[in-house]
Amino acid sequence: MNIDHLRYILEVEKQGSISKAAKVLYLNQPYLSKVIQEVENDLGLKIFKRSHHGMEVTNRGQEVIAKIENIIKDFNELSHLSCLEETLSFHVAVPSSSVFVEVLKELISQNKESSYHIHYEEEGPKNIIEKVSNGDVDFGILRCFDFSEVYYENQLLYRNIKSSLLSTSKLKLLISSHSPHAKKQTLSIGELKNDVHIIHGTSMPGHTMSFVQSLLEKEGVDRSIMVSERETMYSLLSSMDDAFMWSTHLPKSVLDRYDLCLKECNDYEIVIKDFLIYRKGYVFSNEALKYIERLKGALNNEY
Repeated sequence: MNIDHLRYILEVEKQGSISKAAKVLYLNQPYLSKVIQEVENDLGLKIFKRSHHGMEVTNRGQEVIAKIENIIKDFNELSHLSCLEETLSFHVAVPSSSVFVEVLKELISQNKESSYHIHYEEEGPKNIIEKVSNGDVDFGILRCFDFSEVYYENQLLYRNIKSSLLSTSKLKLLISSHSPHAKKQTLSIGELKNDVHIIHGTSMPGHTMSFVQSLLEKEGVDRSIMVSERETMYSLLSSMDDAFMWSTHLPKSVLDRYDLCLKECNDYEIVIKDFLIYRKGYVFSNEALKYIERLKGALNNEY
């Protein structure tokens, strides 16, 4: 139970209907029903009873509603006091990528003297959409291949989620600086057919991974290692001069740290898009907007 859940209770009482409250709150109805049930279970009593008129407040529920109104009032007063001092606070879900981590580190280093409360999650596209839709995070970054863009647009539309394009980029080939290919400006997959394909297993959905694998197998690449941790992935690439992986733009600090380099692929053009996604009606704080703007610059290789 959290303060948002208490606000949801008040909205259901105001609307007299879960479906109407869900529309006002920009949440899906099953999730709102689940929240109400969880709050009732936590309290050990029924706040609402269903009738042909909709959701009616029980006698005990009237007491709960009154207490919630006082809690919300007190919380709003405290929030007003905290707003007098700028606070960096947001909850975000992003793809697994070093770009997002580096921007976060930079943001924190610039706010050493300030208070901040950041909840940072790395998830796949399906979970990011789900978390934004359910209100589990404030906003998310959705990464998808251009050939699956329409599918995700429909998913967002169905859940009443807004989106804004942050960047469009082509995948590159990430290799060790000690690789025999390191001095070349561009690479073809055919040149890598005897090398090992490193796969970051949590960074792409199954259908996308199958597409990439089939593309490489067609070119004769028949060795691969799948890892789930970013540190392991970079360590393998750094220590193997016959390994490669697909990657978006990476900050120079990451490339230098692991002694890696990025090369253009000259025979395949695989396009990646990053979208900012958020619930309709969500209001971004100034600090969250600063993070997004900095992230947009990093994704577009402006820094």
